[in-house]
Amino acid sequence: MNEKNNSQTQLNKFAKTIAVWLLATLFAYALHMSDLRYENILMVYVVGIVVVILETRTYLWSIFAAALFVFTANYLFIPPVRHFNLSEPNYCISSSIFVIVAIIVNVLMYRLNEMVRISREKAAITAKMYKISGGFLNLSTTAQIISYSEKVLADITGRHVRVLTAKQIAPSKNKALKYCFNNSMACGFGETMFPEDDFKYLPVKNDSRTIGVVKIAMDKGDLAEETRAVTETVLSQVDMALERDMLNISEEENKVGLEREKLRSNLLRSFSNDLRSPLTDIAGALTSIESKYEESTEDRIRAVLRETARDARRIVTMLENLLKLTKIRRGELNIVMKEESANEIMAEAAERAAKRKGGRTLSVRKCDGSLTAQADKRLAVQAIGALLDHIFEHSPADNNVILSAARDKNRVVFEVTDDKTEVFDKNDTGLRMTVARAIAEAHNGSISGEMNLTGGVTVKIAFRAGEGGKAGIVIDNYMPENVKKADFDDPEEG
Repeated sequence: MNEKNNSQTQLNKFAKTIAVWLLATLFAYALHMSDLRYENILMVYVVGIVVVILETRTYLWSIFAAALFVFTANYLFIPPVRHFNLSEPNYCISSSIFVIVAIIVNVLMYRLNEMVRISREKAAITAKMYKISGGFLNLSTTAQIISYSEKVLADITGRHVRVLTAKQIAPSKNKALKYCFNNSMACGFGETMFPEDDFKYLPVKNDSRTIGVVKIAMDKGDLAEETRAVTETVLSQVDMALERDMLNISEEENKVGLEREKLRSNLLRSFSNDLRSPLTDIAGALTSIESKYEESTEDRIRAVLRETARDARRIVTMLENLLKLTKIRRGELNIVMKEESANEIMAEAAERAAKRKGGRTLSVRKCDGSLTAQADKRLAVQAIGALLDHIFEHSPADNNVILSAARDKNRVVFEVTDDKTEVFDKNDTGLRMTVARAIAEAHNGSISGEMNLTGGVTVKIAFRAGEGGKAGIVIDNYMPENVKKADFDDPEEG
């Protein structure tokens, strides 16, 4: 195919040369008929040579044209016409000067064409590099940078290309690949080291270190010098993009580390405060009994023991929450996702929280029996219980707390609302809210909250909805034992 194309190209150049020769000869003949001097005729052929150079862009055809034009001028325009006259000194000198001028013009035009060609190629390369550089600016992950780099390099080299990072190179047994990475030197096909390899390995490096290697298939032979230069320029762009990504990752890790440390400190401070209160109560109660044991009645002792047992249960609950939070953070908690009834989750959470509500009123609104949530029931109950405990802790003893559930598109939203809580911080770092937030995140859910316009606060925790359930339909006001029924109307009425 290449030979056929080359033959066709040479035929086209031959045809162009002959066409220019015919036109120049016709014009020269016209000048000859006008009795103009032979030197003027030669100038016509000089112009013809310039045209041949521009059309063919090669030395060979321009030299062929110069020789053809000299012999044509000699044969047609030097007396005796239609004969070659090589004996007349003037004509020989003129013809010789013509050939020399033709060669000089040929060389100058060829160099000019080369300069124009090189200039255009450099402009094209510059435009391509500008476009490539712009493409790197829009990439934000290592995977995107590698994929884009491989596509760009494959387009430039016309070969299959892979970009390998340090993590991919470390377990490899490819000696050439590791040599290139460890020594920051090109190796493989056509290089000093591992020249028998079927691939060429080029390091992606900067002044301080190598961060990767480009592996190029050499099934089509070695890279041209210009292609190699462009490839290495692109590698510098790849290096800067990967360096930028690594800096972003490092910065993000540092930021996450600081946030984690801040959370840990806040959590420890909150846990210490939460733990101090029941321990102080236990110590005070037991000290009181010990110091006034003889004066204490049996009922008084039993009351103190009940309060002590309550505080001890609070401590156990806090420790369980802390342990569960630790397991969630480490990914060690076994989460069994099932379709669970929203009513059953609320009933169990309310029943457990009722022991800690004090004098507050806790009401549960039963929803459509088919409403289900995709959740681990024990964790969902614990998360809702943590929200209730949080409300209990930050509200007065005469507060009214309501627990309800409704479907919102593809989520089931459990809502805890009251009318007395005066302050709510959605970023609260206390143990209860932290546990609830961690459980929600483990279920790909969320927690949100806001102050009510009429007083109190509303806190919501959302889980992915199951297959059944209508959005927000209340069919009954249901609550387990020891939880008071809410005093409000069914939304379906009126």
